[in-house]
Amino acid sequence: MSDPWIGVYGTLAGAIVGAILGFVLTELARRLERNRERGRIWSALRAEVEHCAADAQGFLDWNIMAPLWRLPQDAYRQAVNASALSTTGEASAFATFYSPVDQLNRGLDRVAEAADRGGARANDEHGRNRLKAGRLIHGGEHYAEVDRILNARLV
Repeated sequence: MSDPWIGVYGTLAGAIVGAILGFVLTELARRLERNRERGRIWSALRAEVEHCAADAQGFLDWNIMAPLWRLPQDAYRQAVNASALSTTGEASAFATFYSPVDQLNRGLDRVAEAADRGGARANDEHGRNRLKAGRLIHGGEHYAEVDRILNARLV
């Protein structure tokens, strides 16, 4: 004689296995997407750091007091907002690199304002901006650490 509960047990077991499998697959898909997004953020950071280094080098080479361009910071902001900088060392290195980027951008604005007024202050500010730019170029003190981190992350 057959147990009438066998069908119920089978249905319950199937539902439990289905729920667990659904949860695991959904979590796996979410994790893969999060990893892909972080990979895109790290690639964008690499491009942005190289762009900043090239612009800083151009600023030094061309000796333009107040160019119209500013150094980008969008990928860095996105990385901070997405918590992609997962260690204190990474966060510190990128903050150290991007702080002079922000300072240089503000300094370029100040030179443009001072040049419009015709003051000697523009030359002083320009000199400070050249020091900041020198820290951001290839071989600069702030570039080396973020380059090392990016090389390790983008293997």
